[in-house]
Amino acid sequence: MNKLRNTVVSFCAVVGLMAVASPSHALLIEPLVGYGTSTLDAGTSDDNPSTLYYGLRLGTDVVDLGFASLFAAVDYKTGNGEFDLPIVGKSDFTHTMTGIDVGLDLPLIRAWMGYLFTNTIAFDNALYGDDFEGDGVVSLGLGLGLIPFIEINVEYFTSEDSGTDLDFLMVGVSVPLDI
Repeated sequence: MNKLRNTVVSFCAVVGLMAVASPSHALLIEPLVGYGTSTLDAGTSDDNPSTLYYGLRLGTDVVDLGFASLFAAVDYKTGNGEFDLPIVGKSDFTHTMTGIDVGLDLPLIRAWMGYLFTNTIAFDNALYGDDFEGDGVVSLGLGLGLIPFIEINVEYFTSEDSGTDLDFLMVGVSVPLDI
């Protein structure tokens, strides 16, 4: 897993340097809204809260291939919900994700790979203990642009922190705007 993580980070760094070196490309501003579900496996129990996420992706096309382009972007998403774990009861949470994405943008399909620098679930209930911090996660995404100016996206990642596993799946819509 570390080799894959290092490869993704290295690739993202190279693409980011290419974006800085060629500033003539369009700026990507992409607001997004999605419905995400998380499975938090805390060893003794599972809970699958679903909640509304919103965020923003800022980036640029790095390489124009004519029919497609390679893009790099900074990605931020957040959502609030409620976990229900047996021993500690219910706890409201705020899930925040920040990372970088690198992907290929084709006419109808966009696929990307991301690296999450922060992937934090902050619990309001102090009985649960420490917040979940599964940083350094590789995520995968796929977008389908059948409607003009609107893209349907699916994103997935899995993460772990001190024996607690988190699986995350989000389906949403975004409005990719090239300025």
